[in-house]
Amino acid sequence: MLVKGNTKLKWSLMSVATVAMCCSTGCQSAASISWNKPTQSKALNKTVCIKKAEWGDGVSGDSAVVGKHTFTVFAIPVSRIAANRPIDECVTEAAADVYTRAGYTVVDSAESSADVAIVAPTLTKFNYWSYSWLWPLFITGGGIQMDVAVESKSGQTLWRNSYQASSHRVTFGTCDGFDSAIRGDLTQIVNKMSADAKGNSAKIKEQQTSTAAAEPLLKSKVTSSDTGKVQPTTASLKSVDVSDQMKKLKELKDAGLLTEEEFEAKRKELVGQL
Repeated sequence: MLVKGNTKLKWSLMSVATVAMCCSTGCQSAASISWNKPTQSKALNKTVCIKKAEWGDGVSGDSAVVGKHTFTVFAIPVSRIAANRPIDECVTEAAADVYTRAGYTVVDSAESSADVAIVAPTLTKFNYWSYSWLWPLFITGGGIQMDVAVESKSGQTLWRNSYQASSHRVTFGTCDGFDSAIRGDLTQIVNKMSADAKGNSAKIKEQQTSTAAAEPLLKSKVTSSDTGKVQPTTASLKSVDVSDQMKKLKELKDAGLLTEEEFEAKRKELVGQL
């Protein structure tokens, strides 16, 4: 009986040790937030300021935690996985890397220039999970969602787009799936952002996009070739062919310096002079 009792105790202890090993062995405690740098492009004559990344409304949980590891057989949460650096800091750095390598000049502050565009990233999701199933097999998944807006210094949104990437990975013998999942997903996002920036689809331009900026161009003074004196605009317009004015007006509209409504109003005014 004593032998049987000792045998049962031995197997019980071995079972407890096995469960403990399955729950703890190979589990990460921190994840590295990194990405593969996008391809370098030629320099552009444009400047941007990267605003510190913000957390979007409705993002739940600790913003310093990228996810959690769970032992699936008993659904026991083993540990939360912390970021090796603040997540918002890493995302801000990634955005700066994107625009720098896309050819833009990235400045630390928008205060030095009145016409600098501001890139504002907002995180709406940064969450991963890992399950250990029949250790040493680990299954990791999750994803990232991020909104990126390009704003003028006055706060006007010039362009906005959303980016997302998700993944599922299986690792054997070690639970480093968080690192590879985050790196892969963030690399997808920075590559998409880089393609937009290089293609200029973000339409980063000077802040002179309002009527106030277009007005001096529409009402600029014209120099007379005979006298070399500057004449008032109203008098000059009367002596200039209306068709030329229409061409200049369209150029202003195509350059984004006039809205559709402003263009139509001025066009009708010129048509009335025919």
